[in-house]
Amino acid sequence: MSNIALTIGKKIIRGITLLIGVSVLAFILTKISPVDPVLASVNYDSSLTKEQYDAIAKYWGLDKPSVTQYFIWLKNFVTGDLGNSRIHRQPVKEIIAARAGTSAALMGFSWILSGIIGFCLGTIAAFKRGKLSDKVIKWISYLQISVPTFWIGLMFLLIFSVKLKLFPIGISSPISMLKSEVSLADKIRHLILPVFTLSVLGIANVTLHTREKMLDVLNSEYVIFARARGETN
Repeated sequence: MSNIALTIGKKIIRGITLLIGVSVLAFILTKISPVDPVLASVNYDSSLTKEQYDAIAKYWGLDKPSVTQYFIWLKNFVTGDLGNSRIHRQPVKEIIAARAGTSAALMGFSWILSGIIGFCLGTIAAFKRGKLSDKVIKWISYLQISVPTFWIGLMFLLIFSVKLKLFPIGISSPISMLKSEVSLADKIRHLILPVFTLSVLGIANVTLHTREKMLDVLNSEYVIFARARGETN
């Protein structure tokens, strides 16, 4: 039990260290970027005076040393303050919370669908090893893995949204409707194509993994012994 706890503790520490390292690297890249955050916040308004520039920099905390800026950001992040979005003019955590449900539904349904289809195809391929169905399933799986994900998404949009007009091109709900007016059917219709696209991208990995593990089971000693006794099921 202590070994398991020690292993979990090491992985947690590694994960936290990795996140801190990534945040430091991202902060450094942002600081050395040629983009001036103050000017970018006002869309590079040429009428901005030095007093206004200094006031904006002070408001965003850009007048402080770089190390101080990072630790202020880190403290705010740990306490749940992700700042305000300059585009939406809202707290970032409120924007994330408003869209988290849709993202979770999208990932959850695509994960379940890819798991079910991939498991079924992998099982069929294993039981039909070396036959035509096995070769076709493997060929399709290798093709899915080799094709870029963005290309598959664009093709599905072109076929099902632009040509056939079966599904909307984007957005999780109709553009012309208020949130309170959007029905469950509208949400499902907007969810179908993204779920199908993400599930297709995950089917290949599940299929190939299931096939290999199923073959290990079928080649195990107890299965071979059962077949030698005439068992078929």
